[in-house]
Amino acid sequence: MPGPEGAPRRPPVLLRLSAQSWILTVGSWVMRENKVPYWQREFQKHDGLRTWEKARGKYLVPGFKVIMFSSLGASMYMMGRLVLGHKTWFGKN
Repeated sequence: MPGPEGAPRRPPVLLRLSAQSWILTVGSWVMRENKVPYWQREFQKHDGLRTWEKARGKYLVPGFKVIMFSSLGASMYMMGRLVLGHKTWFGKN
């Protein structure tokens, strides 16, 4: 497939970075060492905790729940007011 305006495409250049690392500079793939076993050990520990209960999840989940339930409550409140014919948060209209 030609490049822009009919120019021929550059052939891919293969660079060797280390013993286990190859990079195809023009193409879209990168061949590196396999980190899957490391991440499996990290995230599949049988410590009885879910992913969101570890590290940052202790702080993110309560904030998420506050935002979720307060927006749900506000939506229910305004839906009730609209059913009664009031189009504002407070007062008659």
